[in-house]
Amino acid sequence: MQNAIRSLIVLVLVVLMAANTLSLSAQPTIGHDAFERVWNEQDGPIADEIESSRSWTWGPEPISTVLNEKMLESPGGMRQVQYFDKSRMEINDPNADPNDRWFVTNGLLPIEMMTGQLQVGFDTFESMAPPMYLLLATPIRTRPMPNWRRSMPAPALWQAPTWASR
Repeated sequence: MQNAIRSLIVLVLVVLMAANTLSLSAQPTIGHDAFERVWNEQDGPIADEIESSRSWTWGPEPISTVLNEKMLESPGGMRQVQYFDKSRMEINDPNADPNDRWFVTNGLLPIEMMTGQLQVGFDTFESMAPPMYLLLATPIRTRPMPNWRRSMPAPALWQAPTWASR
C-alpha cells in the first residue's frame, strides 16, 4: 500500500513539473508585426544590452496576447491592443498606413489605472473604480499598503487631459 502511495505521489509530482514547464513555455509573444517593429526600435537595444542609459519603454516581453478592446472611433468599435510590463500598445485604426509613426500608439494605461477613467473613445471615458493594486512590491506588515486608489484624489475631480484626444 505504501509503495502505491509513493508511486502516486511521484506521478503527481512528475505531472505537476511537466505542467509547469509547459506553462513557462506558453509566454505570449509579440502578436502583430507593427507592435514588434515598435518594440524592436524602442526596447530592442535594451534587450540586446546595447542601450543601458534608460529603462524599458514597454518591457522585456508582452504579458498578454493581442486583444480587442472597445474604441468607439475604431472600425467595428474595437481596437487591437497588447499589454506589456510597462505599458500597452494600441492600433486604433488598422486601415491606416502601418509604416506611419503613429500607427501604434502608447495608451493611457497608467492614468486609467490611477483614476478609474477608462478611455473608450478619443474623447469618451467610462468610470470604473481604480484598482487596488499595490504601489510597493515588498509587503510592510505593520501598516496598510498604499495602492492606486489611496494615492489619487477622488476620480470625480479628474478630467481627461487635452492631449488625450490626439
